Amino acid sequence: MDYNRSRRKWDNRGRGRYDNRNGSKDERNQEKQQYKEYVNNLIDYVNKKDDMDIDTLTNLFKMDGIAYKLADSMKGSIKAHQLRRFYDPVVYAYERMSAVGSSNKGEDIMNSLKIQLIKLIPQSHYAKMRIRNIESLSDLIDKGVNSVVGTRQASDFKTKLERFRDVLEAVIAYHKSDNDSHRD
Repeated sequence: MDYNRSRRKWDNRGRGRYDNRNGSKDERNQEKQQYKEYVNNLIDYVNKKDDMDIDTLTNLFKMDGIAYKLADSMKGSIKAHQLRRFYDPVVYAYERMSAVGSSNKGEDIMNSLKIQLIKLIPQSHYAKMRIRNIESLSDLIDKGVNSVVGTRQASDFKTKLERFRDVLEAVIAYHKSDNDSHRD
């Protein structure tokens, strides 16, 4: 009996099968579904053409709001410097678009920035395979980048990029506030 018990532990190390901290399979599936809904709400904000009402924005960005819950789901899994690998290219792209304005040069820069943003998608999938509990971040980056890159006009690109930057900024800020006891 001791042999079987030790063998079971050895065979399933790191896979979470016998790990009761994660709850039942139904609970985990329910949580994943809830986080997908959170990601979709944040992406709706990125895609929105008009300004949103204050109640919706408050629900997205307040403490205990959607951005906070996404950051909380990653607590202890990913460090701030790893999150900044995804955030920094978005900020860079937004700053470049803000500096250019809307001109013919803006279209050329927009196309080069789209290429750089698309490169975030495989990086997020790779990080998802290596780090537990960041599926929601990977989905957010995947859907957000696809939303931003799918625009054709420079003004829409800049608006969506700004909103996507705001979403990532909120997630990182809440992640940082939960993990401010150690600096990285």
